[in-house]
Amino acid sequence: MLWKEYSKGDSRYILDGQIYGDVLYFLTELRDGFQHGELGHPIYFWFYFVVLNAVWLVVPGILVLDAIKHLTDAQSMLDSKAMKTKSKHN
Repeated sequence: MLWKEYSKGDSRYILDGQIYGDVLYFLTELRDGFQHGELGHPIYFWFYFVVLNAVWLVVPGILVLDAIKHLTDAQSMLDSKAMKTKSKHN
């Protein structure tokens, strides 16, 4: 519910907020030159920073793509029904 309040100040956050937040997280760390951790360390950088945070990009990304597929399929079905109905009336 906090994200709803935050989105009043930045409407971009309400549009797929998890991905937006993670992209900002990675980009701000890149801009700062990775000074908050050991760059290249196999556990602290690659596993904790990259892999564990990438999960928060991959899983929502898959869910967004799945939702788009379902919405596209539903719209196609409605469009085909509308075309059939229209052709019956002509």
